[in-house]
Amino acid sequence: MASLPRELPTPIYNLSFLDEKTGYVSSRWHALQKTKDGGSTWTSGKSIEGLNYIHFIDEKKGWAFGGAIWHTNDGGENWKQDIGYELVNDLWSADFVDSANGWIVGSDQVWHTTDGEIWQSVPNLPHSNQKFLVVDFIDRQQGWVSRSDGSLLHSVDGGINWQVLTVLPQSATAIRFVSSQEGFALNTKADLFHSMDGGSTWTPLPLARK
Repeated sequence: MASLPRELPTPIYNLSFLDEKTGYVSSRWHALQKTKDGGSTWTSGKSIEGLNYIHFIDEKKGWAFGGAIWHTNDGGENWKQDIGYELVNDLWSADFVDSANGWIVGSDQVWHTTDGEIWQSVPNLPHSNQKFLVVDFIDRQQGWVSRSDGSLLHSVDGGINWQVLTVLPQSATAIRFVSSQEGFALNTKADLFHSMDGGSTWTPLPLARK
């Protein structure tokens, strides 16, 4: 693997850092980059079409997605394709609660795994010809998915059933719950919101801006 300088090829799609030293960077047109020294130097792995986004849970175990879904058990040295290009629309958000249970969303699809390798398309989601933007689960049972029409979907049974909690004026492009009741959301206008009732209602939080 070739060593690269600190400056990385762009566009950078996402980063997955495990600690202050070890991290990964993915982009649309370039191979996955890995650092073991906090970003001072980088090594380049194999280039795979459609491998746009990454999510690592430890230095060995990780997933990649975009035009398909892959997983790795050796830190990105090798990737196994779990779901092929012909079955996947564009995917861009993932969340894993442990090394086996995870979710990947994007476009009009939500995918779920309970073993880290076999994926199932999630049924019973309220559809209205909208895109699924971002997913966040706090455990194996309870999670949230935002949609491009501003709606926030919620499940308390591991994705078997879903309900629309609320419809925000602007769709949430990032959500993070720290408990079953408290969560934060960032919308398309970079406004930050806070919920203390599991996502049913949201209060704006002021941000210092230049």
